Amino acid sequence: MILKPTAFLIALQTVIAVPLAYPQSFQFDLVLKDLYYIQDLYLGTPPQKLENTILDTGSTDLVLLTPYFKPNDSSTFHNTTNEFEGVYGTIAPFIMYQASDILSSPNGFLVNNETFGVSNISSNDFDGHYGICGVGFTATEFIQPEYKSFPYLLKEQGRIERVLFSIDGKPQNGSIIFGGIHSGIFQGSLTKVPMIERISSKTGQKAGYYLVPNFTVNEIKLGDIVISNENTLYTIDSGANVFAPPDPVLANLFVAIGADSFSDDDEGYTYFNVEQVNGKQLSFDVQGFELKFPLKDLIQDTREVNGTTYVGIPQFTVDIGVNADTGTLPNFLLQYYYTVWDYENHQMYFANYSSIDQGSKGKIGVASGTDLPVPTQNPPHPLATYSVVYNPSLETTLTASPTSDGYKNSSSVTGAEHTTSVTEAEHTTSVTEAEHTTSVTLSKTLTLTSIYWSASSSSSSATTRTSKPGKESQYVKPGKESQHEKPSFVISTVTEIVYACPTT
Repeated sequence: MILKPTAFLIALQTVIAVPLAYPQSFQFDLVLKDLYYIQDLYLGTPPQKLENTILDTGSTDLVLLTPYFKPNDSSTFHNTTNEFEGVYGTIAPFIMYQASDILSSPNGFLVNNETFGVSNISSNDFDGHYGICGVGFTATEFIQPEYKSFPYLLKEQGRIERVLFSIDGKPQNGSIIFGGIHSGIFQGSLTKVPMIERISSKTGQKAGYYLVPNFTVNEIKLGDIVISNENTLYTIDSGANVFAPPDPVLANLFVAIGADSFSDDDEGYTYFNVEQVNGKQLSFDVQGFELKFPLKDLIQDTREVNGTTYVGIPQFTVDIGVNADTGTLPNFLLQYYYTVWDYENHQMYFANYSSIDQGSKGKIGVASGTDLPVPTQNPPHPLATYSVVYNPSLETTLTASPTSDGYKNSSSVTGAEHTTSVTEAEHTTSVTEAEHTTSVTLSKTLTLTSIYWSASSSSSSATTRTSKPGKESQYVKPGKESQHEKPSFVISTVTEIVYACPTT
């Protein structure tokens, strides 16, 4: 619904249109350097600027390091004796102390009693960051019991009317708005798709809460080649820039790219002849709305072999229902699509960016309720939502064959052993799951092994991946624990992006 911002003052039978003020909203600049860094956020009294702090939609806590934030310099800082463990991918588990203070910005943003974690570990042990600003759901908080993080505090303290934010993720002049949306930067209507409530992998029933801001992907293609046709949940994590699908989807992708490839098990990449990568696009069918990006965006390394250029794509995967609830789409999708994250109504909105000059964009506050003050539309297939836990044995299988196109899709899967085979000449790809161990052999020499380590709490699990790239920072997210239990995980020290969560 489009709200018409007019109010009427009647005097002497004359009707004068007076603009109706939109609700308040707060805009912060984002600087993109592989990850998104939020700007002009301050903590304490007098305010201390939070430098080198990433915006993370995949976690919830605000975590800061000393001495970059100096608690002793703030007259409003309140410490506690509560200790919690933080786990962020390549970052070794560390202890944070629960604290609270005033969070503010020159743009008028201010929340009192902002709960956050403070730690004295070195920034070198924090992947070079000084802080992480999590804006996810409360179910992924490290600090327990659950509390209201600042997107929720903003509404509770009357600063905004709806728990909602929007991201302009373009490489230049990007920004995030809390409580509002950008105007003049996207084409047509915003397409609305539902976030999906967590579904128990044991019972198949809804769990009664939302773990991460996810949405349904019905199909994935590389060009015209279908590499996934099973409904799957994915999230866009602004704190990670890798593609992490289920195991069979990655196997299909690697077959679809081409056979001229090799692997480096120590680095955790599969390398492809650059000519097999150039000009190809990955596309994701989100209930009929298409998200897509160039395949080359997944490249994280390059090698020259006998005069031929090979490019490396990471081997990240997840096992939904075992060690994860969702796959992950890379944060660079935010460079191609405008997004609105409505946590209050559990809706996600997408739109293509317009070609208008970024300098002309504005912002509009969003009122309470369910509507937005701009045109919206349902996706082409509104009923095609994720409702059953992803089953890898039902996934399409891309099989290389001596046909004109060099491959074919097949549904032949040995369900009892969860085995899928892909053969091209002398190249064999096999996926076998037995006793919580998955081995994927790709091309001539690649072996990718996934071992699922049980957590000390029987209700949760985590995963380790062998030989993963260490050049980017990935995050392992906590799951929804009992209100009387502290989250406890066995976490690998290698780079990986999974959501460590209970497999109830």
